[in-house]
Amino acid sequence: MALGSGALVVAGCGGSGGSGPNAGSPAGPSAPGLACTEIGCSSGLQLNLRPIAQRMPDARRVRLCLDSHCRTFSPRDPLAMLTELRIRSRANVQVTMAILGAGGKVLQRDAQGARIVRTRPNGPGCKPICFQVPLALDAKSLRLTQSLQSG
Repeated sequence: MALGSGALVVAGCGGSGGSGPNAGSPAGPSAPGLACTEIGCSSGLQLNLRPIAQRMPDARRVRLCLDSHCRTFSPRDPLAMLTELRIRSRANVQVTMAILGAGGKVLQRDAQGARIVRTRPNGPGCKPICFQVPLALDAKSLRLTQSLQSG
């Protein structure tokens, strides 16, 4: 395909997940002449669960809660995604995690408060806008910690 002089080609990754006006929607310029990539995002928490399966073989389920919104995952799931659109109007959220063994026995419990981070993966002035919880799972202690990617 031939491009005329001055043409700008921008490629990006398509997004997935979420609902609402911005979550997972195609990115696009909000101002004329602004070049934006098309990376999508979801509002909520994403947590890598691989360390649990590796370090705690007796784990059967992982229960994650974003305040009172809870969901249960398998520790063999590579990634837990807890989508919560209502966090966009809040500054902070409480995240609780329980690692459960056979019969629902609690093997480990943890809780961590986190500030909500507003992100624009396609840059300033570009959509979508997502609100994310910048927490990660420490691979050794299996505790919730502030994510290094929190900005």
